[in-house]
Amino acid sequence: MFTALQLTKLVAESKACSQINYKSPSDHKSHAQRVKVSNGNEEFEIVVATFNVLNPKYVLYQSGIPPKGKELPSWINMETQAGLEQAPASDPKRQAERVSIIFEGILTLFRQHQKVVLCIQECWPELAARLFLQKKNYEFEFAQNVSLKTNNFCLTIISSSLEYEFENEMVILKTPGIAVANVHLGFSTKENMLKISDLISRNVMPYLFVVGDFNIQTRPLSKEIGQEGVCTAILEQIAKAIQVVDSCTPLFGAHADGWTNWNVRKNCLEPEKNWDHFDNIMLLSKNPKNVTMFFEDWNVIYN
Repeated sequence: MFTALQLTKLVAESKACSQINYKSPSDHKSHAQRVKVSNGNEEFEIVVATFNVLNPKYVLYQSGIPPKGKELPSWINMETQAGLEQAPASDPKRQAERVSIIFEGILTLFRQHQKVVLCIQECWPELAARLFLQKKNYEFEFAQNVSLKTNNFCLTIISSSLEYEFENEMVILKTPGIAVANVHLGFSTKENMLKISDLISRNVMPYLFVVGDFNIQTRPLSKEIGQEGVCTAILEQIAKAIQVVDSCTPLFGAHADGWTNWNVRKNCLEPEKNWDHFDNIMLLSKNPKNVTMFFEDWNVIYN
C-alpha cells in the first residue's frame, strides 16, 4: 500500500504510451487489488476492483468525433478535452465492440475469482441489463437496486458467495469487517472532502475502502487550466485534510502502470505523458496494520 505522496511519485515516474497504443475501451483503466485482512489466526481474502466504463455519451469528450449527422456540443473544448482521437475506444465504428469488451471484461473478473466487489462508474441501462441476464451464470449480483431510467450511475456488483448488506451507499462485509463505498467524486477539493468525511462518519466497520473515480489529480494543474476550474482537487491535499479532520492516514493500492486515467491536453503539461491516477482504491482505517493490498492483474483491453 502507498501513501498519497508515494503514489504521486509513482505516477510521475510512470511510462507513457502513445494514443494509438492505448487499448482500454474507456479513458479509464480497469484497476483491481487483492485485499487480505488478518484477524488473529484467520485470514480473509477478496478482490476489490474499480472501472469507470465511460458512458457512451462521453466518448465525444476524448475523440472530438461526433456521431454521423451530428455536431459536437458547443461546451466541448477540444483543446482541453481531447487526447484519444486515435485510440480504438474513440472510433465511432467500434462502439459496439467497445461495449462488448467491457461486458466480457467484467464477466472475466467474476469467472476468475470467487470473492469480488466490483465498483463501476458511468454505467448505463443497456450495460446493466446485459449484465443482469448473466448474473446467475457467473454467480454475482447487484448490491443495490438499479433504476434503468437513470442514464448514468454507479453500480456495485458482488460475488454471490459473499454475505453482505447494502447500507448507507456501502457494501458491508461483517466478515472480515470491511465496508466498500463506490464513488464518482467531483473536481472540487471541498466537495470531495465533504463526501469522504460523510462516508467515514457513517461507516461502522473497522476498515473502509473508498473505491472508484476520484477525479483527483496527483499533482497541481497548470495555472491556466486551474483558472478554468476544470479540476482543483489534488491527492496529497485531500490526504492531508483526511488526516487532520478524520484522524486516519489514507493508503492506496497502485496500478502496475502507475497511472489509471488518460488525460493528455486537459491536465498534463507534456502531451504524451499520462500522469493521472483518478481511479483509486483507498483504505481508511485508524488501525490498518492487519490489511494488505496487492495489484491484481485484470486488464480490460482491445486485443
